[in-house]
Amino acid sequence: MWLRPVDTPLSCVREIVVQDARDFARYMTRPDYQRHIAARLADMKAVQGFVMRALAHQQAKDRCAWFLAAELRTGGVAGDGFILKHRSGLFEIGWGVDPVHWGRGIASQLALALTAIAVERLGANEVGCKVMAPNVASLRVAQKAGFRQDRSVTTSHENGGAGVDVDYFLLTRQDYFEAPY
Repeated sequence: MWLRPVDTPLSCVREIVVQDARDFARYMTRPDYQRHIAARLADMKAVQGFVMRALAHQQAKDRCAWFLAAELRTGGVAGDGFILKHRSGLFEIGWGVDPVHWGRGIASQLALALTAIAVERLGANEVGCKVMAPNVASLRVAQKAGFRQDRSVTTSHENGGAGVDVDYFLLTRQDYFEAPY
């Protein structure tokens, strides 16, 4: 099942395609982008591998993962997102934005679009997201999207092993439909 694109004021959120690898590599390999994510891609080849694995998930019969791109109205990809189905009714979303576009509202619109897709199109009863506590901007994005902090866990960072707090946020289907516009 392919998802229909979702239009936001700044971008079109759509499933990724092979050609997105070039735009993704432009920012996914940058240290400032990688600062607050666990899975770090070193170069174009690693990004292409990620895109090919994501596309394979999109073809799976028992699909439980969706990978999306936020394509700017002016052209080019400004961000990426994912939706994972963990168990019946529980989904997780995540987002990332090219640092060139930070502070422009793209992450907030992307998080809202991912949440809407999870609830309205995929039938989520609960949607969660994880944010590394030092990432204040993404903490604000989660809160703006209606998520409430569920818990905080100290975990090891993928590269370097230093402990970092990860905040877990949750939004119920009822919260989603009762939120103001």
